[in-house]
Amino acid sequence: MELLLEGKAVSENIKSKFEDKLNKLSKKPQIEVLTLNPDDSNMAYIKKIEKNCIEYGIGFNLSITKTEQDFIKELRKAKESKEITGIMCQQPLPRSLFDEINTIPIEKDIEGITYESLGKVFVGEKNVN
Repeated sequence: MELLLEGKAVSENIKSKFEDKLNKLSKKPQIEVLTLNPDDSNMAYIKKIEKNCIEYGIGFNLSITKTEQDFIKELRKAKESKEITGIMCQQPLPRSLFDEINTIPIEKDIEGITYESLGKVFVGEKNVN
């Protein structure tokens, strides 16, 4: 028995459901992407995220930092901001930042990288945020 997965149809279905959810929101999402000393591959990935945000009308902010202290400062501002609805931390990051990353509120953890988010996934909760 041969199984054929039509990726384009699956992709279009996911995009359609995503667009429906976006259109029902009273306020469009605003994400903050934080990165520390990015290289070319990091920036290429971030540019793809930005392109997708533009395509779907999602606000996009990028914080490029040079030191861990600056990264922490920008992360704290994003966590406290009422305008920022989601936070992404471009990996890899030094292990020394893990404790700070784990303070991202679960409702802003769009990657599911905090211990709280991961724990909910492991126990089978479907709606982490």
